[in-house]
Amino acid sequence: FRQVSFFDNRRDDGELVHCVDPIYTPGPDDAAGVVLDDVAVAFTSNVAGEFAPSQAYALLGEANAGDATTIIDVQRTEVPGTFDGRRIYFVDGPNKGEWRTITRHLQDETSVVGARFELDRPLSGVVDRRTVYTIEQFQAGNLPAFDVWRCVPDKKSDARASFDDTVHRMTFTSAQERRLSMRTTGEVMFTSVRNVGFQADRPVFNGAIFRVMAGGFDYHIQGGNRSRYPLFIDSRELPQGLEIRLCLDPRNLWGGGALMMADHGFGVHIEPENPVDNIPVSQDDDVLGKPLRSSSRRYLPALLPFLSETGEQAVTHTGQSPGGSFRDAFPLPDGTILVSRAADGFDHLDDKADPNWDVCLLRFEKSLQDEHDIHKVGPISFMNVAGASTLDSAEYCPRPIIVRLKETARTHQKFAPRPDGIKAKWVDGVQRMPDGLKGEVECYDYPLLQSFLTHFAPVGARDFRVGPEGPVAGAPDPDRTFRYVRIVAQVPPRKEEAGPVRQSSDHPDPFATAVSQGIHTRKQIVAEIPLEPDGTFYAQVPPEVPLIVQGLNHHRMALHSMNRWFYVQPGEKLTFSIPRKIFMATCTGCHGSLTGKSEHTLGPPDVVSSASRVMATWDPATNRRRPPYNKDQKKSDYLTVDFRRDVQPILDQHCISCHDGSGPKAAGLDLRGTPTEHYTVAYETLHMLRDPASGNHADKRFINEREAMAVESYLIEKLLGRELEAPQKLDTVGTIHPSSNALNEQKLLTLIRWIDLGATFIGGGETHQKTEPRVARTGERQ
Repeated sequence: FRQVSFFDNRRDDGELVHCVDPIYTPGPDDAAGVVLDDVAVAFTSNVAGEFAPSQAYALLGEANAGDATTIIDVQRTEVPGTFDGRRIYFVDGPNKGEWRTITRHLQDETSVVGARFELDRPLSGVVDRRTVYTIEQFQAGNLPAFDVWRCVPDKKSDARASFDDTVHRMTFTSAQERRLSMRTTGEVMFTSVRNVGFQADRPVFNGAIFRVMAGGFDYHIQGGNRSRYPLFIDSRELPQGLEIRLCLDPRNLWGGGALMMADHGFGVHIEPENPVDNIPVSQDDDVLGKPLRSSSRRYLPALLPFLSETGEQAVTHTGQSPGGSFRDAFPLPDGTILVSRAADGFDHLDDKADPNWDVCLLRFEKSLQDEHDIHKVGPISFMNVAGASTLDSAEYCPRPIIVRLKETARTHQKFAPRPDGIKAKWVDGVQRMPDGLKGEVECYDYPLLQSFLTHFAPVGARDFRVGPEGPVAGAPDPDRTFRYVRIVAQVPPRKEEAGPVRQSSDHPDPFATAVSQGIHTRKQIVAEIPLEPDGTFYAQVPPEVPLIVQGLNHHRMALHSMNRWFYVQPGEKLTFSIPRKIFMATCTGCHGSLTGKSEHTLGPPDVVSSASRVMATWDPATNRRRPPYNKDQKKSDYLTVDFRRDVQPILDQHCISCHDGSGPKAAGLDLRGTPTEHYTVAYETLHMLRDPASGNHADKRFINEREAMAVESYLIEKLLGRELEAPQKLDTVGTIHPSSNALNEQKLLTLIRWIDLGATFIGGGETHQKTEPRVARTGERQ
């Protein structure tokens, strides 16, 4: 044995440094893939010192049945009594906007593992399959963020010097990226938990499968996005190219879950009863008893469980799992799967359990696909491996010693055009531009991209909101039409910014930090760029920084946020989406037509210009490529919004003459900048809940803080004097408030940006700097 990594044992904040999940990747000097000891090592580490959310902000569910006082959800598998006394909020369906308290959490007898919730008082409508709800969480789950790193060991020289010379951070998303695996293509696959927030009133928590090419280039999602399963881990290829994945919950205590089959050839991951999506698709291809109207005549789910998720032998991804649990699956060349399996009667959330993991072989008795049901995997059997299955110990993480072909590194890399002549150089088997060199983002159709991120199933028409183009009839609403994009950089939170703060108020937000009385971190605006008439944009962005894109209307209010952090390596060019004109040639097979009508699925594509001649990147007058819109932008040009520095002066000048907390004109509002324990009176007032008794911190009276949407904030509606998308109605429509002391355009934009950036108390500050590797001190134990 010899040491490979040499970071310090602890960071400056006292956190222990971990280097975990190591895998071999193709080495730098063996393009043919024949030199077996020419390898690199990829691993994950928290050495960068950043923190990230590790659990959902609320537990999301979708009802299967019920009535005015009862909810039945067969996917809510926690032990009965778990949610007694918790508040439940209805985010979609007949009772949208209401809240109740769960008086009794019982077991659903039909599904065996499911839940039956009895409520404290009747709802206004009957619960049905359209009902989507959330159950409150009492505390935050912020933990150290992990990134993927890479080094090239040299066994013939000083191992520490080799590490210092070759270690390189591959991902920069301020997320939890874990459980590395290697594709036959040479790409590194891993789970990335960096989709945490709220969308369409729903808390989103998603650990999807991502992949990067050698060196960390071309960071893209590979599957599991917007799934009802919180985490997908250990994505591994079967011999015929299908994948197996483990689905589980971040609350699980024993690392186990349910095995799933994934097949990208089946198309998009349409899942029955998925509360993350706002399309009530059932396993019976119907919507509340009516035929499913889709541009695809039929769908096959791309994700299939190996075993039933309900019944006496159910195997679930969390909670009660009477059929046992799985972990550490590893496919073998003969088509069997080596896996650790726990005994029957398993509870993933039981901290007093003592699971006996045994190593077994999973075999398929017939075809992988069940001949009678397209929604099931064919019959399977299990056989314990002799010598690796005992009663007195737990055996897990099995790995075979087998002869296999060596992967070759995939190094297809895209770099931004360089008029200055700078070229990439080969460094440890990867092409790299000089450190600090800005990257570029080309988006060939942002409205089409946002339609996929919010509505990817082949059902219904897509609303592009980009002028008269697209399938939506009628004149565009300027308040709901994309006119700009905003590129936002995150300032990754450090330890002191991630921990929850205690609040003395009557209704404290359990996720509040020193940065925000909410869930958001510090951010900076890199650029706000006009969207071209064809929906394209071309921008220059800082490297090695977490980024998102927001689509803005004519007031520069966000109508959509990607909410999925991405990054670029120095000099890298990252591309998003495709032009709508070639959609029918590339996308309709899985995603259906743009109009939702099957007769519009096929049509003549534009194969001449393809993606190379969009308006953002090509100037037809000069027949030349255009530079990025924000070319040569300086870091000092980035914008931040700090509440005390930027927002409070506006309130002082325009608001506190009336809203000082006293007198009838104040209307109960106190917008003074008086300091409180952690914030100010004005800041806490603007974060006031619409219904304080509900405890629903996703439903604030004046701002939509959770989704960071000014267009859905009552405060902005009041200042503009007209309805936008806030849930409550204006009392006086058509009058700017107050008309005698109205805000000018720049001050209004400051308030809009403050909300769209998450309504934080502390502003953006400095952008994230590249983390330099730190070596261990002499004499420290590794």
